[in-house]
Amino acid sequence: MVTAETILEHTHAYGISTINENGFPKTLILQSIMSRFSFVTLYFYLDKNTDIVKDIQANPKAAIACYAEFDAGYVTMLNLKGTFTLVELDDVTNISEDYKRYDSNLSYKNPCILLFETLSFDIEKIKKYSGK
Repeated sequence: MVTAETILEHTHAYGISTINENGFPKTLILQSIMSRFSFVTLYFYLDKNTDIVKDIQANPKAAIACYAEFDAGYVTMLNLKGTFTLVELDDVTNISEDYKRYDSNLSYKNPCILLFETLSFDIEKIKKYSGK
């Protein structure tokens, strides 16, 4: 059986969707999660000046979508719904090594860490388009 944890282990991109100031969704695709504890608590490293961070500061509700391929002809999607919190850089003791690795690699001028806490999730298996 495919679990949320299994999908996260096999995912290579994450779509983070927030609501902008006009009430419309905005999605940012990230290649990786900085750190995570199961599928319940995820940390992302971003530049504080991005629109997505500004949206989160105005409305912390968000969704994260990702997928993995386990069966030929199908993709299994994971949708996490929850809230984001902006974490102060001084409060990153339990993920400090992950932060140092991301910070040295990306070197944002105004870095921040976003903590996503999953409130609900769903998994859906859908047929993959074959392109024929």
